[in-house]
Amino acid sequence: MPSATYRLWRDVGLRGYGPDGLPSDRFRGRRAARNATFSDLMVRTGLRLTEQASGTVFEIPTSIALGGYQRFWLPGMIAKNSPPGGSTSHTAPSRR
Repeated sequence: MPSATYRLWRDVGLRGYGPDGLPSDRFRGRRAARNATFSDLMVRTGLRLTEQASGTVFEIPTSIALGGYQRFWLPGMIAKNSPPGGSTSHTAPSRR
């Protein structure tokens, strides 16, 4: 899916915007920012739903000073295809 198509889907479907890019008065969803952020992280990292949902706030990078993408590690019990007793690294864009 092209980036522009994904962003339109996210904005209309999860954030409650209209196709014109403006907030819709008809949107009744809750926690739009949380849902959009969860979706963005999933799309950008390639994590599966259960892998991402099992992560904690301590495992997701929070520093915005570095910019760009930051590496973070998930324990082998969470991330599929990890080496036994190991962990896997993923990259996520800095939050701005």
